[in-house]
This record gives sequence, C-alpha cells and structure tokens, in this order.
Amino acid sequence: MKVVDLTYIRSIADDASTIASFMSIFNEQLVEFEIALDEEFSRRNWRRVSEIAHKAKSSIVSMGMKDLADSMKRLEMLAKQLYVELPLALPNIVETYKAQLDGLPDDLKQWISSNKTLDAVEQLINFYKSQAKLAKADLVEFFESKCN
Repeated sequence: MKVVDLTYIRSIADDASTIASFMSIFNEQLVEFEIALDEEFSRRNWRRVSEIAHKAKSSIVSMGMKDLADSMKRLEMLAKQLYVELPLALPNIVETYKAQLDGLPDDLKQWISSNKTLDAVEQLINFYKSQAKLAKADLVEFFESKCN
C-alpha cells in the first residue's frame, strides 16, 4: 500500500470482514468529502469547509494517513480563520473559533497567518484529492488481493 496504513484498523478489528467493512466505508467517504469540499469551497462557505475537513481528518487518521490528516487539520483551522474574518460571521461561532485558533501551537498560528488565501485553501483541497486518489488505488489493491 502506498498511502494507507492499516495498523490502527487491524488493532481494533478482529477479522478480515471487519477490516474490509472499514475500508469500504472509507472509500465511500473519500468521494463524499471530495465532492463536499469542492462544493463548499466554490461557495466560500468556510464554516462548512472546516466541518468537512474536521470530519475527514478523523477518518483519515484511522487509515494511517498522517500527512493527509495534518493537511486536513491545516485546512480546518485555515477555514475557521477565514470564517472569523467574514463581516457577517455569527458572533457565537466566531468566539468558539477564535478560542480554538488561540489554542493552536505557535507554528500553526504563524502558518495560518501567512496562508490566508484562496490559493492556500485550494492547494490543501487538491492535496486531499491527490492523496484520496492514491488511497482509492490502495483500497482496490487490497480488495483484489483478498479476492485472489
């Protein structure tokens, strides 16, 4: 496998059927997250982009894709920062996001401050897409090896 690492899944699943189920669900989620990220990015809906990135990060971590999980964390926090800066952002959400952003490590705060651009968001989404494509290939390889 190129990008997927099943170490964690194997530690919590006791049989091949359960592992295959996790991988099938993950494969469906990869597509759902990609479509949702594209749609919400095109709408500049930073709140939804951050929510999708957060949810994607959880699934991605379980599949051992650390680099992509780190990228999704950046996307989540960058989208929250962009939301906070919207003129019509909801005050209660702004306060929650500000508290989360304030609690980040300094290096991540610095990165967000330097990358508050549409290009940076698009690059993170494109990285997701490229890694998702590799993950899908890993999953096909896994299922083909189980069928042979």
